Amino acid sequence: MRKRYMDFIIFIFSTISLLISIKLFWNMGGYIDEYGVSADIISGGNFWASMDLLRVIILGALFIISLLRLFKQQDK
Repeated sequence: MRKRYMDFIIFIFSTISLLISIKLFWNMGGYIDEYGVSADIISGGNFWASMDLLRVIILGALFIISLLRLFKQQDK
């Protein structure tokens, strides 16, 4: 039961983190489109623009893994 509770907490935190990160990424895209700048300028270089995208991808993977662990059948 305790393991199931911890899986649920991890799922909630990963969901919240993913939603915040996607919203920030979306806002950055809106700013880029409106003012005609590039992601490199906003993020501080090509490396950090890539790290922003990598953060969203890793959080998405964490969300999927935690979702699968939450609904996985427990062995008895």
